[in-house]
Amino acid sequence: MNYLRFLNIVHSINCQLNNAGVGQVAICLLENIALAEFRGSHLTVSKAMNTSAIASPATIHHKLNLLLSHGFIKHVYKNSNRRTKYLALTEIANEYLEKQGNAMRIAFQQNQPHLEFTTQSV
Repeated sequence: MNYLRFLNIVHSINCQLNNAGVGQVAICLLENIALAEFRGSHLTVSKAMNTSAIASPATIHHKLNLLLSHGFIKHVYKNSNRRTKYLALTEIANEYLEKQGNAMRIAFQQNQPHLEFTTQSV
C-alpha cells in the first residue's frame, strides 16, 4: 500500500509536468542526469544521446532541448574545453527531485487503514 500511495503522489507531480509539455521520456532523461550527478559526475550530451533504452537519439535531443527550455537542466563546461557539453541540474530540477523525495516520505508516514479482503464461499 505504501508504494501505491507513493505512485499516486508521484503521478500528481508528474501530471503537472506533463501538462507543461515535458512528458515521461524527458522525466526519465532528467532522472538519468540526476543519477549521474549523484554518482559524482556529469552526463555529457553525447552520452545522453546514446541512452537508446530511453528513446532514439533524435527524441533524446528534442527532450534535452525541452528540459533546457523549461529550466530543468543547463550546459556546463569543464576547464576551457567548450567542445564537450555536460548536463547539470538546475534549482528547478532539484526542487522537482525534492518533491519526489517528499512523496516517498509522505507515502510511508501515512497510517491509512488497510482494507482486509476475505473470501467467502457461496
